[in-house]
Amino acid sequence: MHMKRTTIAPNLHLLGLGGSVPGYQGGEMIWEGFPYRNYSEMDSDVHKLLDPVFFEDTSCLAANDAVILMTHVGPAESDTSYIREDPQKPIVSGNKELMKLIATEKMQRHCVLNIHGHSHFSPGQCVVGKTRILNPGPLQDGCYGLYTLRQRAGHSPSWEVASVCFHTLPSTS
Repeated sequence: MHMKRTTIAPNLHLLGLGGSVPGYQGGEMIWEGFPYRNYSEMDSDVHKLLDPVFFEDTSCLAANDAVILMTHVGPAESDTSYIREDPQKPIVSGNKELMKLIATEKMQRHCVLNIHGHSHFSPGQCVVGKTRILNPGPLQDGCYGLYTLRQRAGHSPSWEVASVCFHTLPSTS
């Protein structure tokens, strides 16, 4: 699904972007990104994926289309992308360009949901404008989320997040 777009229902599209950027704590890199060695490499792919859909004159979106954005890392500065094991030194693990684009009027009009992972210690949800940002937490720890979308006739976009439930499987150890 990396760098791809697919239609999953009438007027509902899924866009995917994998990979991560380095993580920083107090200005010091504490993990390397993969396959992105720096923010500019990932920013390039963010634009390659999102610009044709949201920002170019040849955009493929109809007025009432909705988009789910599935990314490995979340938008920087969202509550779901800060790792606060040490509250005095949070780890910044998201992508700033992704946050900047999600906040634009064009993405706000269509992007109803950004589902991401990567930040294992920051599960939960937050909202950036009209876009819900969800991090279900690490599947390796049994965490997962169930998201229900509802189609709304006569609305733009024609889909919305109806419910969100976070779950953790019982430990087997």
